[in-house]
Amino acid sequence: MTILYITRKFPPSIGGMQTQSKGFYDTISGRNRVFLIAWGHSQTFLPFFIVYALLRAIVILSTKEVEIIQLGDMVLSPLGLVLKILFKKPVLTVSHGRDSIYSSLFYDHFTLSSAKRLDRVICVSRNNMNMLAARGMPEEKLIVIPNGIVVSADNDNMSREYCFSLIEKRFGIKLRSRNNILSVSRLVPKKGIMEFVEDVLPVINKKIDNTCFIIAGDGCERNNIRQAANRLNLKDKVYLLGNIEHDSA
Repeated sequence: MTILYITRKFPPSIGGMQTQSKGFYDTISGRNRVFLIAWGHSQTFLPFFIVYALLRAIVILSTKEVEIIQLGDMVLSPLGLVLKILFKKPVLTVSHGRDSIYSSLFYDHFTLSSAKRLDRVICVSRNNMNMLAARGMPEEKLIVIPNGIVVSADNDNMSREYCFSLIEKRFGIKLRSRNNILSVSRLVPKKGIMEFVEDVLPVINKKIDNTCFIIAGDGCERNNIRQAANRLNLKDKVYLLGNIEHDSA
């Protein structure tokens, strides 16, 4: 199969979508012929990338036998719709979560409406799919494919015991014989970490002994999360590790 993959989130830029996008590209390119149009820098220059991507895609689609156009996320839906109309190719996009709840006049009437006219929207969770359906996305165009992880040969020595020792030594947290929950995320409202600490963790703590919630990441809600943990007497169960450098150990 020959695929044209267009993404606005790609290394060397760092983030969850960038990691997913690179992993997705590596996987499909190992099994298919893939033409990549990617942007790995600041989103400030996104309008320029859109123009470049459109022109580059027109050249590829005019000269190569492309079967499917895959978009990295729903923000690129207007671009995908233009290519779908011009070249009569099936266009797929991915909803990573925020795009299912974000709302503005421009987004609702331009981006979201364009996504509704594409052939398929891949959702990373069932909740993600349900929220898009509630916003009028045709249910027959929605499919759930959760994000996965890549386990390579480099991970062979990363045993559970080794990881426990590494974290305990670096952060001074006792993990063995505990029920550990790990979150790797920016600490911003849309991630729901604050709500988890306030509403979910106390319920888990009552039902499951010796629970430990480890939070890797930083952001504007860090102090609020710490205060909530103290207020709910969960100080010894919530550990804020702060920002962790990408690919660090």
